[in-house]
Amino acid sequence: MESASAMMRSALPLLQAGGAGVFIDNSALSFGASDWSKMAEFCDADALTFGLVNIIRSDQDIYTIGMQVLGQPDLIMPIKSAGDGGSLIIDLMLKTATSGQSFEDGQKMELPTGQSFRVRKIPDEDFPAGSPLHNPWGRLQLSYERSANKSLS
Repeated sequence: MESASAMMRSALPLLQAGGAGVFIDNSALSFGASDWSKMAEFCDADALTFGLVNIIRSDQDIYTIGMQVLGQPDLIMPIKSAGDGGSLIIDLMLKTATSGQSFEDGQKMELPTGQSFRVRKIPDEDFPAGSPLHNPWGRLQLSYERSANKSLS
């Protein structure tokens, strides 16, 4: 996160000198100068993930591109598990980016809301090594796990 913050702030002199905006190769995102400057002012987890990580929706899955900038694998999960408007993948992205931990194959990832997901490590086969979009840390495929609700009767 510290390196990503430094990277975000390093664009400010170029923008102050008249640069029109910032394009992020690692996630294929771009931002106008004023939007980028606002994010760089805060440089918190929200600004860093919003500025550096793209969330893509396909017919069956929702996934991130760009988590390698934060030193983490990208996330992929079925759309039906992603929550309203992708809210759960955003929560999981923030947890992954800020936890400072690595998630092992088969491990459970839990959110403060009580939802949990089983982690399966998979290689990043969508983008070849050497591509700006390639994530050398791979991907975490997340499967929603329903909690076993106990009856009170």
